Amino acid sequence: MNNAQIAQNIKDECKTKKVSVSKLLEDCVIRKGFIYDLEKRDYTPSVEIMGKIADYLDVSVDYLLGRTDTPTAYNTSISNVKTTVNSPQVSGNNNTIADRTKEISAEDAELLELIKKLPLKKRVKFISALYDELEEA
Repeated sequence: MNNAQIAQNIKDECKTKKVSVSKLLEDCVIRKGFIYDLEKRDYTPSVEIMGKIADYLDVSVDYLLGRTDTPTAYNTSISNVKTTVNSPQVSGNNNTIADRTKEISAEDAELLELIKKLPLKKRVKFISALYDELEEA
């Protein structure tokens, strides 16, 4: 995907959400020339900027990048994570996530508790990002 297409995806999503690109950029504290730079100067946006835009438009970064046609991949990603983690090939047995948490270290248990404290939307994004990382490894 080229950066001009990313710019087009952002503009299309703004149109769908009935918000101007200027309003998006202002609310996200992104410089006004951002879209122009994507289209004409082949500027590559940072992960932070793409995250701000995706959160503002309530879509996934993958959607804005053109990696998926589904604006929010949360439902499918979470079901895929549950299926993958619970599968016998991954776990080595038929244990559920709850069963497996009994076997984790104190550090892992602490991390799990921190994740549980996240608001649902952030927890879903975290799990989705973790799943993407595991898929690439």
